[in-house]
Amino acid sequence: MELYDYQKEDLAFLSQWGRSANFSKPGVGKTPVAVRLIQEINGLPCLIVCPNNARYYWEDTIQSFWQGEPPSVKQYEGSPAKRRNIENYDILITTYDTFRIDFKHYFQKRTFQMAIFDEAHRLKNRKAQVTKCAYKLNAKFIHLITGTPVVKEFDDLFSYLHLLFPEQFKSYWAFVNEFGEFHFNGFGHQLVGLKPHKLPKLKKIIRQFSVRRTKEEVLPHLPPKTYKDLWLPLSKNQQKIYDEFKTFMMAELNNEVVEAQNVATQLLRLRQIALTPALVGLPNEESSKLDALIELLMDERIPAGKQTVIMTEFRQWVDFIEPRLKEKGITVIRITGQETAKEKRANQQAFQEGKAQVALCTIKAAGTSIDLSAADMVIFTDMSWSDVDNTQAEDRVHRASQTKQVQVVRLFAKDTVDHVVLDRTLYKALTAKKILDESTKKVLYDLLTSAS
Repeated sequence: MELYDYQKEDLAFLSQWGRSANFSKPGVGKTPVAVRLIQEINGLPCLIVCPNNARYYWEDTIQSFWQGEPPSVKQYEGSPAKRRNIENYDILITTYDTFRIDFKHYFQKRTFQMAIFDEAHRLKNRKAQVTKCAYKLNAKFIHLITGTPVVKEFDDLFSYLHLLFPEQFKSYWAFVNEFGEFHFNGFGHQLVGLKPHKLPKLKKIIRQFSVRRTKEEVLPHLPPKTYKDLWLPLSKNQQKIYDEFKTFMMAELNNEVVEAQNVATQLLRLRQIALTPALVGLPNEESSKLDALIELLMDERIPAGKQTVIMTEFRQWVDFIEPRLKEKGITVIRITGQETAKEKRANQQAFQEGKAQVALCTIKAAGTSIDLSAADMVIFTDMSWSDVDNTQAEDRVHRASQTKQVQVVRLFAKDTVDHVVLDRTLYKALTAKKILDESTKKVLYDLLTSAS
């Protein structure tokens, strides 16, 4: 397969640097560029470190985009004794966890011409053991791939800079003292963000060795995603169960001490009931969302021969709806994180080849390193708290290989906690605090009562 013109431009730029990064948004085709980069800079033997669910995606991409006779590719897997004896490869693929666990026993003892870190934001924490291992790896060339280089604050960038250019960026504190804004909080000075006047300099540094593209910029042929929100009433019995659980939660908010973890658990249960009470262990299996889903598939999608991806946060929901779709004669594959890497690969291929009408996926498991562009619709039966996770899930369908217009359909249960999940202020509070303060309790209380 050939690269797009913009990918060729990126390849030409990146190949000038022995150490480089591709920070482009998901869906523009960073992996094919990296494969050709290995060839361009004579990067064999090459080590590829990636999430577990991406291992065979890399192998397939190497086979598709390598120019000439494909290299010898091996998966670093098996028992500790078996994998630590792996030799005679051009490209070795492993996961972040295995890389960390076996670093002293295997990877530290090897010399690689090139190392690629896919989803490199996993290295943003300079104190993490896996990051320290990456720092010590003996590799002449290093290439980083991530669409989210900055997850929280600009200092996430230090790990990448130190990994790529350790002599130039030796000290974290020298870096943050130059670029960071500090405020005194009564106990000491706290990093609160980037100095505004330092932004141009930091951008200039990053641009020197990296590329960052958006789909809108490089894929003008790709139609924009369209969105459709469907607000569905719960069934009478489903609503009754939901209201009982909500009443209990509202009473909890009136307590003097409210733990964030308990609130998060209660919200989770309410979200599950909005799918079906069966997910919280109740015998009631009513589900207005499943009814709407089946109606949409049977009336519009299946008769037209169109493939559909269904996304959810809950594997148990996949378990619930899969047999009910099959009862309607709908062919299904699933990607939930329970599958092995080989099974996930086989399921993806089956879907792409048109052997399944529906792909049932959890948002996390199908969020990266997978192509489901045979579909032209993504249906979210529920949403993740994370906008990034939701967007990455959408982009399994809306990506460079897509030739059709993509519609994203989101199912919300009326008068439920579904709209609460869209509130990012609350999400930050629940993840940042152990005990909820009065302001956060009020935000949640108002959100819950507004859904009544």
